[in-house]
Amino acid sequence: MFPAMLLLIGVTLVGQTPSWRATMVSPNEPGEPLILSGTVYQRDGRTPAAGVRVRIYHTDASGVYSRDGDGESSPRLQAIVHTNEDGRYEVRTIVPGAYPGQRTTAAHIHMMVSVSGGTEQNATFSVAGDPRLTQADYQKHGQAGTFSAIRPIERDPNGSLRAVRDIRLR
Repeated sequence: MFPAMLLLIGVTLVGQTPSWRATMVSPNEPGEPLILSGTVYQRDGRTPAAGVRVRIYHTDASGVYSRDGDGESSPRLQAIVHTNEDGRYEVRTIVPGAYPGQRTTAAHIHMMVSVSGGTEQNATFSVAGDPRLTQADYQKHGQAGTFSAIRPIERDPNGSLRAVRDIRLR
């Protein structure tokens, strides 16, 4: 009766416990389905951080944030999750497209992380293998393992596309 409610999985309503999982797209969204997951850690990079707010947004498969021309200021594909007790989060979405007609910005996913009472931290990452990434990009941003600002999208044994982006709080 209310199919649009499925898109509210990651939205916290008054009186509800924040969810660590969200679905950003409807089943008929064009593009390749992607499961984005990871763990948010404290500054030491080893201790999981529970209850961290992660706002995730990106372009659709055609590289556009909003069909009405508002762009990045009001992205159509977005979700907010709060990490679970193990610092984990998971979002079901699609592989983002690179900006149309743009030759220097790789396809990427924005991740804005904040701890209650703290400032927002940008953990955006680019999709590894994008031809717009240069060797200098990989040298500067691709050397930190799962904390890297350049992350691959890989197919798991079940055939699903997955990306893992761990985040270290500053």
